[in-house]
Amino acid sequence: MKKKIIFLTIFCLAFYGALIPNIAQALNSTLYLAPASGSHQVGNNFNVEIRLDTKGQTVLGAKAYINFPANLSVVNSKVSEIGSAFSAGIVKNKVVGNQIQLEAGSLSGLSGSNLLVGTITFNALSSGTANVSFDDSCEVSGENGSNVLGSSQGGAYLIQGAVNQPSLKLNPLAGIYKTNDSFDIKIMLNTADEYTDGVDVHYLRFDPDMLKVVKITPGALYANTDKNNFDNNLGLVNFSQTTQGGVTYKGSGILAIITFQSLAVGDTEANFDFAPGVTTDCNIYKAGGSHTDILSSVAGGAYSVSNSGPRQKKIKLEIFPEAKKILSNLSVIIYLYKNNGQTIMDTIASKLDASGFLQTLIDLSSFEDENWDLKIKVPYYLVSLKKVALNQNVAETSVEAILLAGDLNNDNEINEIDWSVMGPKWFTSDAVSDINGDGAVNSLDWHYINKNWEVKGN
Repeated sequence: MKKKIIFLTIFCLAFYGALIPNIAQALNSTLYLAPASGSHQVGNNFNVEIRLDTKGQTVLGAKAYINFPANLSVVNSKVSEIGSAFSAGIVKNKVVGNQIQLEAGSLSGLSGSNLLVGTITFNALSSGTANVSFDDSCEVSGENGSNVLGSSQGGAYLIQGAVNQPSLKLNPLAGIYKTNDSFDIKIMLNTADEYTDGVDVHYLRFDPDMLKVVKITPGALYANTDKNNFDNNLGLVNFSQTTQGGVTYKGSGILAIITFQSLAVGDTEANFDFAPGVTTDCNIYKAGGSHTDILSSVAGGAYSVSNSGPRQKKIKLEIFPEAKKILSNLSVIIYLYKNNGQTIMDTIASKLDASGFLQTLIDLSSFEDENWDLKIKVPYYLVSLKKVALNQNVAETSVEAILLAGDLNNDNEINEIDWSVMGPKWFTSDAVSDINGDGAVNSLDWHYINKNWEVKGN
């Protein structure tokens, strides 16, 4: 399995005018992940803290490589600095290719058994065991600059397929925004086939130094909005909806839309107050005689605010079918994959225009990935696969796809079966077999099948 590497470098920025005595120090500091295990569902975020136990020594910095598998991605392409013991000395924190690079240091030195270095917010992409480990090249710098790292402890996380259970989730779960931007975060409700008659969001908590609520727009899942307020001093959202008397709701959708405004540069989170079995926090109430709280899981969000906002990453895709068909409004389906075609991220539906051509702009700014696979399917043409590496020097990366004609039975291969479709339509105006769109099925249309004989699509 292809692994990504988080490159975390915490370096010393200390200088002494005189020579420092080379005092021997025990190699017993420990870098570790907390928690070291856990079970998470596909599509959800979860936090893993990078922590340091100095074993009583004073340290000035450390270097660590952390390996993680392809069924995880790092939210917002960076490690969160919230609460880090090294936060004042962090000078680099970004993703470069398959690495997250974090550089920091402490002039005064640090000592402790549970020092927070940073927090990785992972997003679970696909099921399986995700082993996250420190590389053997890790170091921790002691007061004299020597390596005092004695051991490291990684983690193993079980990623399970999504389970249909009553839940509240923020959408999107992550995002990168510019200071003073206004942006919408949806509260998504899923009753998991249970009939319900009310929902409480008490509370959704956010950092009022980083974000403020502009407004809360109720959804239309329930008839009555019983509470809709927020406190930008305390960082609280309080929202409740119930059904009309004798009416229940079962399904999933938007409970409410919160419009936030970003206030300051940094990392921040929004999280639901929730504990299983507690009925005074966030709840989903089952209808009927039991009227029990059935809320099983919640998923908050992790967001990053910068002065410049996210880098604009777009693909300008131009599709050219090699034959102008009479069916110029043919449907176009574009499948967007990452991880070398293993993980589908989106499906885009469109149509060819009157000239049999399509130009579309695909916005990927919210994703950290730089490499993408596009599969393009148009009826009666072979599927085209385009591997795209985004050009980091421009906002739009141009991609052209020329589609090969003649797949009349749409099995993604051109052969005698396609001829068996065309042959009986010879000298007719059959729209499928009239590949060049001139109103007659003849040798000019056979030309395309012959030219692409035994060619298979991607």
